[in-house]
Amino acid sequence: MPSPQLVERLQRFELCSPADLRLCEPLVTQMCRDLPDFDSVWLDALVQLRFLTRYQAELLAEPEREVVIDRDLLLTERLGRRTEKAIDRSSRKVVVLRELHVSQTTPAHASGRMQQLLDSLSASDRPHPGIVLPLRILPQASGEAENASSTVQQNAEDACGARSGLKHPTLAVFPWTPGWRLDELLIRGGRLPWQAVAEVGRDLLQGMTWLESSRLLHGDIATCNVILTPSGNAVLTGALVRRVEQPAVVFSDQLTLRDCEGVAPEQVGTARPADARSELYALGCVLWNALTSRPIVLSADPVTRLTTLRKQDVADVRLLVPDCPDWMAELLLSMTRRTPELRPASAADVLKQWSRHCGHGHRHCRKLLATMPDRKRYQNAGIVSGRRRTSGPIRRLLTTVVLLLTITGIGYYGGLTPQVLRFGRTSSPQVGPDPGSEITSHASSQDPVIPAGTADAPIAMPQPDADGIVRLQPNGHYLAAILEGNARLDVVCDETAPATVYVSPDRLCLLKASDVSVGGVCFQPRDSRESDGPAKHALLYVTSRTLSLRKTLFNGGTLSADPRNAPSMLVWEDESGSRESLVELHDCAFDGAGGALRFHSVPGSVRLRNVLFLTTGPALHCNVEDRDITADETSNPTVPMSIQMEQTTLWGGSSLMTVALRSRQQVLIQLNIQCGESVLCPSRTMTAFGGPSGTRPEQFQVAFTLPETGNPAVIPPQTILALFADPQLRMPAELAPEQIQSDGLMAVTPEFRGELADGFAAYELLDYEGPKLRREMPGIRSADLPARQQRGPALNP
Repeated sequence: MPSPQLVERLQRFELCSPADLRLCEPLVTQMCRDLPDFDSVWLDALVQLRFLTRYQAELLAEPEREVVIDRDLLLTERLGRRTEKAIDRSSRKVVVLRELHVSQTTPAHASGRMQQLLDSLSASDRPHPGIVLPLRILPQASGEAENASSTVQQNAEDACGARSGLKHPTLAVFPWTPGWRLDELLIRGGRLPWQAVAEVGRDLLQGMTWLESSRLLHGDIATCNVILTPSGNAVLTGALVRRVEQPAVVFSDQLTLRDCEGVAPEQVGTARPADARSELYALGCVLWNALTSRPIVLSADPVTRLTTLRKQDVADVRLLVPDCPDWMAELLLSMTRRTPELRPASAADVLKQWSRHCGHGHRHCRKLLATMPDRKRYQNAGIVSGRRRTSGPIRRLLTTVVLLLTITGIGYYGGLTPQVLRFGRTSSPQVGPDPGSEITSHASSQDPVIPAGTADAPIAMPQPDADGIVRLQPNGHYLAAILEGNARLDVVCDETAPATVYVSPDRLCLLKASDVSVGGVCFQPRDSRESDGPAKHALLYVTSRTLSLRKTLFNGGTLSADPRNAPSMLVWEDESGSRESLVELHDCAFDGAGGALRFHSVPGSVRLRNVLFLTTGPALHCNVEDRDITADETSNPTVPMSIQMEQTTLWGGSSLMTVALRSRQQVLIQLNIQCGESVLCPSRTMTAFGGPSGTRPEQFQVAFTLPETGNPAVIPPQTILALFADPQLRMPAELAPEQIQSDGLMAVTPEFRGELADGFAAYELLDYEGPKLRREMPGIRSADLPARQQRGPALNP
């Protein structure tokens, strides 16, 4: 059991009950084994079972920090430097706590000033839905109060990075607005279409007009304070906070780029307060950023950015966005004039002109947000249910009732299907089809039935016909065989119901012809369920000039096997030695131990599209022999290799490409990989090179080039690009930077679907922090891949 102190805090904050702790005991026992069950283990178990959030576990790990503020505000998540997400237990709604960073006034003065601004709204003034105002102000806590004294100090200063140095900062409570921040949208997807910007500008102008009618100003109109809700509405958050925290902008060593946002030129270096014209300038800059996806001034120095605003006008947006309509560009020019007197007098004046060209709906914003991969995250995110979890006995009772109803429904609707009853000459009852189908069934019975075998009794693969075609029955089960053809050899099956070919040590699968193609087939070991290790042979051997695979699954050995003893699943060789050979894979998956594809001769070109590599060894492995080196290249012979991949995902393999030089000639290996719209997460390195004694690292070059269109390949930030296995030192070393070209790679942290999906869909890319040139995420499209057949431990991202 956890310590009494942790149990007391969990019960005092009403986070967990004794029954919930008992549910965690099996998981804690599994994680601890022979070690003591420290409180950190219990907290980790509570997080895994979703009784706590990870941020709550961090707060509970330190005795001096609290999880509940002001008796009813339960902290759940850290949002930013000085903001935290919480649940208001009294109203069961999600709120946001934001610390007021006051540098020149006392906390009591700041709290009173904010409350005066809120009280200035009369009871008849109804808040506009496009403006998020504070719900209430939590003044500085007394030293005797337990609920907020240590929490605000620790959470605001440590977790939120407060710079004020106050012992008890003042907190503003805002309602939680689910949606996407505008600055995040610009980073993730680039600039917004002008139709969507028109709808955003109309909503923001309506909110600013309401503030002006209430004799208030927002004070901090910036892209980070604009949220697009799932319904397509644009909402302004953080109202009134900037006016209390820092009314004027001053030059100091603590000035940041965030402080420069929403600042008009007349406010730079002066004590001039914000007014309606400065608010319009800030709004014009926000809409300009949304149209261009770039800042007004391209400078990372805050002082340079502010001084440039005072010297230069904002550029015409049509220079960067030619499709922007003239009416929008002219309004933005009038709103962003350096001289405040030349701008419109109020937001209401701009709204009248804006509404003439923009309708009343949010069709374009909804269409844009519907493509977001995390859109389900914000559905019903503002209200919390009354009870987070049901007690043990009640939950078991509900589970039993649901199971009984499910079984009853299946038996009634599935097992008791009414059908036509028929009697034959033997007077025995027969269940037959509808009379209307007798002619069809009789005609089809004349066709010969080709056996397909079963999983327990597979049959041998049929020999190719006169056209070189091997037809496999849908969902058929076959034993591997050696098949040869003259010009072509095509192994075909219905892609929606693939056939399975079983490979065993005494029955290898070899396809030999000039051109070989395979479609709708799954290759897997015969006795995989009884074997403790990987197979000692490949699942498929191909000898051809060209190889084309489509909708093919290689279901290799268990993923827990030693990858050093596991071979590649597919071995290809071109005995003709042609430089025009081609290996092409579409909608294929390699799932198992060992490598995926091994080339016993250098292919002329390799093309991969929508291919998934779930291997422990290298995804691609190529042996370079003496025969691969052209004889007429007497001086500095070069062996080029070209790989084009699109929508390809590598997860867990030791490398993407391994090149083994088997020749002692001083040859130059040039590897060119065009890896667009892909996600590559190797466990060791992107590429690996090696050779016999005397091989030097200068003999290898690798280039990751950009695709013609679309995103570059996504790789984790710490990925090694190229390793050379030095035969002298007997240890790997990285290639020199001048030997590596990485224009086609983007080092960001990928986020996969993981437990949110089943099968190969778990390895689809959910999101990443970086620029996105297309609405679709890079990586595989699992819907076009063969269905995954689970064999052994799953390898989850």
